[in-house]
Amino acid sequence: MIKSLLILSSFLIGYATFAQDDCYKRLEDAFAKRGAYTVADEMHRNVILSYFGNEGTSCVSGKARVENGQIVSLFIQYDDNTYELIEKKFYNYKRAPPLIENGISQMIYTPDGEKFKVIFIEKLKPKQKTVKEAALPDEIAGNQDQKIETNPSTINPSIESNSEDWLSSGTGFFLSKDGYIATNYHVVENSNEIAVEFYHNAKKKRYNADIIVTDQVNDLAILKIIDTNFKFKTEIPYVFSTSIKDLATEVFTLGYPFSSIMGDQIKFTDGKISAKTGILDDVTVYQITVPIQPGNSGGPLFDGNGNLIGITSSALNKEFFNSENVNYAIKSSFLKNLIDVLPEKIKLPNYTSIYNLSLPEKVKLIEGYVPIILVK
Repeated sequence: MIKSLLILSSFLIGYATFAQDDCYKRLEDAFAKRGAYTVADEMHRNVILSYFGNEGTSCVSGKARVENGQIVSLFIQYDDNTYELIEKKFYNYKRAPPLIENGISQMIYTPDGEKFKVIFIEKLKPKQKTVKEAALPDEIAGNQDQKIETNPSTINPSIESNSEDWLSSGTGFFLSKDGYIATNYHVVENSNEIAVEFYHNAKKKRYNADIIVTDQVNDLAILKIIDTNFKFKTEIPYVFSTSIKDLATEVFTLGYPFSSIMGDQIKFTDGKISAKTGILDDVTVYQITVPIQPGNSGGPLFDGNGNLIGITSSALNKEFFNSENVNYAIKSSFLKNLIDVLPEKIKLPNYTSIYNLSLPEKVKLIEGYVPIILVK
């Protein structure tokens, strides 16, 4: 190959170069500890090919097409962001198309002796964190030698652990008056029961919901409230927009970060669009400076006019990359694609009167249509 290969590693949602002698080991350990989301039958545009040789491993970037749970085609990415199809035959130890388990393929072989594995890095589940235990001051505890024993809850960087019997929570937003709600797929993945909770007309309301359609590749899900007593009488007070926004556009989100710690009142954060693409120029997302915390996943991203332009989804792994405030939101046009396959046609929000309101007035109007998503 004449062009130099683009060496890549990625944890959670990012990429960077790192020492080649341990690249596969670090990836393997991360997947073993954290697990992986299901690898769907689709073209996956952010994979890592880990080659095994006498001098160790080397990790390069690429993309892979999966059909019927098997890898059927592979591409190598070069440092000028072009791709080349791997035309040579490849197969597993049975000389069959390689299968995928927990986000990593079987060992793949070629006729000329190469061997490598494909790592579907975007399917790596977020790293779990542990809430720090609280200790009472000695004068309150009454015994300097006594320790307080607690069972700390765990916090997932994409979804938030919650109180009561709910295992986790995220954020969503209404798409229609009859109870359709958008959120991230990873918020509701493997759920047995879903509830949505929000304040409307100064009253706290909770309803049961079911998953209607999902897009695992783009991390999207649409739910619907199933309680027969639910109905919004008013129009959804924002505008669903699929137009691409410019760099430096001012944006904001509403959501429920760290709800088990910070409470269930809705929180506001704002920032700007810092890039119109994501990792490896991924066109499905914006990079934003709006802070994204556990519990914000699935929340609405609005521009300053009140146009719904995206869905907050993830943040670059701060611990691994030593990064600050690198966050991502899925563009609303990809949500529109999922809306188009709903079993019934819905009228999307188009409340242009919100354009004339101040920002505090906009937020006050919108917040009643942004529920917390409770999952168990």
